[in-house]
Amino acid sequence: MEPLNAVAAPEQLHNRSVPPTPKAQLAVLRKQIESTLEALEKVQDELIRQERTASVGQLTKGIVDRIFNPLNYITNFSQSSDELVQEVIETLKKQQHVLPIDTLDSLFDALNMLKYNSMKVQEHSASTTRILRDMQRLLKEKSREFIETDLNLFIEGEVKTALQNVEKEFNSFPINVVMEQCPQSLRVSVLHYELGQAVQDLVNNACYAMFEKSKSGQAFTPELRITTRLVNDYSVVELRDNGTGIPKHEIPKLCNPYFTTKPTSKGTGLGLFMTKDIIETHNGSFHIDSQEGEFTLITVRLPTIAG
Repeated sequence: MEPLNAVAAPEQLHNRSVPPTPKAQLAVLRKQIESTLEALEKVQDELIRQERTASVGQLTKGIVDRIFNPLNYITNFSQSSDELVQEVIETLKKQQHVLPIDTLDSLFDALNMLKYNSMKVQEHSASTTRILRDMQRLLKEKSREFIETDLNLFIEGEVKTALQNVEKEFNSFPINVVMEQCPQSLRVSVLHYELGQAVQDLVNNACYAMFEKSKSGQAFTPELRITTRLVNDYSVVELRDNGTGIPKHEIPKLCNPYFTTKPTSKGTGLGLFMTKDIIETHNGSFHIDSQEGEFTLITVRLPTIAG
C-alpha cells in the first residue's frame, strides 16, 4: 500500500492543470462582456433601423391612402368634362348653319383640344393609380407563415389564374402555353399569397411582351414555356416567352424601383422589384436572360425541403 504522504511523480505534476490567475480570469471575462456588448449594439441598431423603416412605411401608406381620394375626383371630373364637351360638339353640329365657318372651326378645334387634354388627364390618372396600388402592395405587411406545398401544383394554379386575367386585359389574345413539369414532387416552403403574386406578375409581363410583338405584322405564334426541375437542393422554375425581348443594356436595371420598359400608361416599375424581393424572402434567387426581338427567360430558384 502506497504511503499517504507519498510525493506525486514528476510527470503527474507536469500534467496537473494550473488554475488561471485572477488577472487572466478577468481578461477572459472582459472579452466575453465586450463581445456581448458588441452583439447587443448590433441588435439595438437593427431594431432602430426596423423601427424607422416601419415608421416611414406607415407614413408613406398614409400618404398613399390620402392621394387616392383627390385622384378619384380628378378622374371623375375629367370623365364628366368629356361628356359635356361631347354634348357641346353635338349641339354645335346641329346649329352649324347659324354660325360662320371660321367661328365653327375655331370652336371645334378648342373642343377637340379639351377632349385630348381630358384624355391625357385620365391616362395619367390611371397610371398614377397603378403606381399607388403597387405601392400599397409593397407596403403591405408580408405573411409570416410559410406553408409547405408542391411547387408543380402551385405554379400550375397561379399560371391559370394569371392567364384568365391576361385574357381580359388583352382581348382573348391566343397564347400557346407549354408546361414541362418535373416528374417528381418539388416540396417547397412558401408565402402563398406573395409568391403567387410574383408568378402572376411574371406571366403578365411575358404575355405583354408577346402581345406587343404581335403588333409588328410579322408571322408570329406566341409561346410561353414554363419548366420546373430539380437542380441539386433547389427547385428551379423557368418562364420563357418569345416576345419582344429586352435590350442588353437595360437588363441590369430591370429590378430597380420605378424602372420600366413599358410606356408610362402601362407600367409602374415596381413589379419586378417586388418579385425579386419576394423571391429573396424565400431564400431564393432570380435571374433574367434576354435577347432583344427574340426571347426573355426568367429563372427562379427556391430551396427544396429535404426528405
